[in-house]
Formats: sequence, C-alpha cells, structure tokens
Amino acid sequence: MFDAVNLDIQSPAGKATFDLAVNKAIAELRILTTRYTLCLTPHILEQLESGLARHKKKRYLCRLENAKRGHSQVTDADKERFPTWIQVFKDCFDYEAVSERFGMAITGQLALTVCPYCALEEIQTYSAIAVRPDLDHFYPKTRFPFLAISLFNLIPAGSICNQKHKRNSSMLGHMNPYIDSLEGASVFRVGFVPDGNEAQTLTFDVVPQNDPFKDKNIELFKIKGLYNGNENLRAWYLATYKLREFLKGQGVELSTVNFNSPLHAAVLDLGRPITKVSAQKFKVEAINDLFEQALQVVSQPEN
Repeated sequence: MFDAVNLDIQSPAGKATFDLAVNKAIAELRILTTRYTLCLTPHILEQLESGLARHKKKRYLCRLENAKRGHSQVTDADKERFPTWIQVFKDCFDYEAVSERFGMAITGQLALTVCPYCALEEIQTYSAIAVRPDLDHFYPKTRFPFLAISLFNLIPAGSICNQKHKRNSSMLGHMNPYIDSLEGASVFRVGFVPDGNEAQTLTFDVVPQNDPFKDKNIELFKIKGLYNGNENLRAWYLATYKLREFLKGQGVELSTVNFNSPLHAAVLDLGRPITKVSAQKFKVEAINDLFEQALQVVSQPEN
C-alpha cells in the first residue's frame, strides 16, 4: 500500500511515481469491479481513469488508503450512488428500540459484573432500579449498521473502555472478548524496591502476548495505565505483600498457604469467575508470584 498523503505531485520524478500509484490502484479496482457488483468503486475508478488533475486524483487515493485502514467515511454524495433499498436498509436495525426494550434483559442474562475489555472496571445490572452498564457495539454501529442489533456484537462494557478508549474504533484486527481472552497466558508483571517504601516504587507492567489481536486490545484499552493507576488494586497488592512477609517471618511455607480457606478467602475469591471479580486475573498471578503457587482463574460458565 502506498502512502497517498505524502505522494509528491510537484516534481517530475514525483509525478511519475504518482502516476504509477494511480495505475496500480486502477488495476486493483478493475479486478474488484470484475468480481463484484459494487456501487461506489466504479465511480472512483472512473475518476482515476479520467483526465482529472493529479491533486484531485490524490484525494481519491487517500480515500482508498483510509478505507483499507478501516477509516473510510461515506459522504452524502456517495450515498446517492447506492440503490434506494441500501439507503433505507439501516432502518431495519433500530438499535435504540432494541436497547430500550431488551437492554436490561441482555445485560442481566450475560451476568457480567466486570468489564470484559479491561477486567478491572466494575459493571453491574440493577434490574430493580432499571440501571445497567453500557451495551457497546464491538463493531461500531456507525460503521457496521447491519450489526447494530446483533447479539454477538453487543458487549456490556465499562464507561472508561467504551467511551474514553474504544469510542468509534473499527476494531478490525482486535480481540473480541466473546471469542478469545487473556485467561490462559501470563499478562502482568510487578516490580518494586523492597526497602520499606514499596508504595512509592510499585509498578505494574503488562507482558506482550505476541498475538496482534490481543496486543492491540492491551494498547487500545490502556491496560497498563489502568492497572498501574488503580489505587484500590495497589493497596490490595501492598497488603498482600505484607501478609506474605508476615507469614514468611512466622516460618510458614508460602506454597502451602490455602487461599480457599476462610482465613485467607478475603484476599482472593477463587470460587467466582473472572467476569465477576475485578482484576481477578491480576490477583491470581500476583498470588502465584508472591506465594509460589499455581492457582488458576475460573472462567465464566456458558449459559
């Protein structure tokens, strides 16, 4: 893919390079229009093949590049090139009506109390007072209107992940929490200087997953920043570290500490799934590291 924005159309050499890029785009668009019945592409192809000035053709190349990157925008003029039935097709997917009538039932049935994007922010459905978390469109309804009321595309989410981080991202190439998760891999790494001032030096880091879908989610939802800046989680870790040091000072073999016992149940609730406990994945990994254990998170049971 060429960098259409930075193509030079002033110098002789730049014009020659630009013309090659135009010809390449024309060849690729011809293949598409031969294989598929398209509405907008033939118009773009016609403009590129015409005697249009280079600076105007450059605009079309930029649109093609943005479309490939998932950032395309459809103008009112573009919409007029589509058949009428396509223009009114979106009216068949009235999300507002579905949300108003079934939103509470959807979030209640899924029974998530932690945001599936960050596994940190608490979300909950309160049916008695008609309060529920955001229903996020994994693939935004502004870009994928035909998925506006698909249950597979509706994900209860925290306001930070949905409204601050994800917003209108296309999510192409990102991990869908309905399909995959970070449960089976090591995700977090904790560091501090054990000098009695651990609160000042404590840092939480995120381990790269070597999986583009998962790593894109970690970056998009700013997982490192969310966890590192969460005061409650930092306080939990420091208290758990102090418990470790106390038990170690009493001569207790750390690997034998039973976190399922009533004595330590308040530290970690191993009986509840990861979708019900804030930062459960982080806490389990921290306990395994501090107490030399091999505990596992509990997955959300399938309905």
